[in-house]
Amino acid sequence: MYQKTKLSIATFIVGLILIQPQLAKAEKYEVDAVHSAIAFKIKHLGISDFYGRFNDPQGKVKYDEKNPEKSTFHIWVKTSSVDTGNKDRDEHIQDEEMLNTEKYSKIEFKSKKVTKGKEKFLNVTGDLIFLGVTKEIKVNIELGGCQEARGESKCGFGTTFTIKRSDFGMEKSKWLGDDVTLYVGLECVKQE
Repeated sequence: MYQKTKLSIATFIVGLILIQPQLAKAEKYEVDAVHSAIAFKIKHLGISDFYGRFNDPQGKVKYDEKNPEKSTFHIWVKTSSVDTGNKDRDEHIQDEEMLNTEKYSKIEFKSKKVTKGKEKFLNVTGDLIFLGVTKEIKVNIELGGCQEARGESKCGFGTTFTIKRSDFGMEKSKWLGDDVTLYVGLECVKQE
């Protein structure tokens, strides 16, 4: 009887050891560029909203639904992918007065702290790296949900936030519109 009880306890403990890491582990995801978007809006000359986008966003996300503080976000996009629907304008935006794509090839966000927010939101503090300047920003990331699609597990994340171009050294052209609002929608694929 004692031997049987001892074996049952040992089996239970081994079971807990094997199961526990899976319960506490953050799931790894990669950004699906085909179904994700990073768009921006500027009040051009202070009189009209002008929109554009960056194509082919990339990134890695670790998401832990039970322990949001274990989640991380690392998102980046090539500056040369800027797309305003006009080739001449895109080339102008890429020059050294604005994005300076020859010197600074990407815009990057790296989270440093994640906490649970209201309802389906995460409060995320991280570094935005733009034009060689690193600034800490705070964003609210909305959890869009998770589901299976075509044999893949996917989760969606989205946020909207505003930065000042002049905070990142883009002084020469700030008169065109200093505040830039960014709209980020990410569809991420779980990595096995």
